[in-house]
Amino acid sequence: MLNVSSWKVVCERVLNGRAELKSVACSIHKDVVFCSEQDASKKRQMILYNGDSEIPTWKKDAIYQGGSSWRHPHCVFSPNGKVMVTWNTLNDGYGLHVLKARTGKTDHIFLDNHYDIADCKFLNDGESVVCYRYDCNLRLFNVTSGVVLAVMDIGERPTCIASSPNKPLIAVGLRFSNVKLIRAQLPRQQELTSDGHENRGTKRSASDRMAGDSSL
Repeated sequence: MLNVSSWKVVCERVLNGRAELKSVACSIHKDVVFCSEQDASKKRQMILYNGDSEIPTWKKDAIYQGGSSWRHPHCVFSPNGKVMVTWNTLNDGYGLHVLKARTGKTDHIFLDNHYDIADCKFLNDGESVVCYRYDCNLRLFNVTSGVVLAVMDIGERPTCIASSPNKPLIAVGLRFSNVKLIRAQLPRQQELTSDGHENRGTKRSASDRMAGDSSL
């Protein structure tokens, strides 16, 4: 781990055995989750350590063992570091899994019958995630409630996505260098008026939470 201000190494870790690191993610609490594969057995593990502790906080051995080159294991922490989402790992690589970062306990599973999840990003509220599969839809989920907030057909298959850290904006990369910018209407923002009071008026339906604010 590096201090990005000084570029000094804060801590170093050597994984046991001859493990090939497939992916890594870290949180603001110095939690670091590794997805690795052993050279000989091809066994994959997902392990979370906190800081420079030598003892893992938790470990999961039963993760996806398949050989598809495009199905690498992935993990992403929420902005507050309390939740993580992972795909191409648990349940034989099926589904988008929401875990408690400290315990590894599963809270919710989205898309549990699908194995073609391509990418996932947290939005600025820290509770909503946007993901895409190898189809033409964006999907918006709430990791706290387990609710599907929206499914939006953008007309063609995305190639990449990004989200803003301080605004409910989603950038969607498309073929031929085109980018679509989408403003998401998140539940907390819909419940409050501009002066911070609860809005008891008509709320937009889930299908409108992204579609009504998309623009090229």
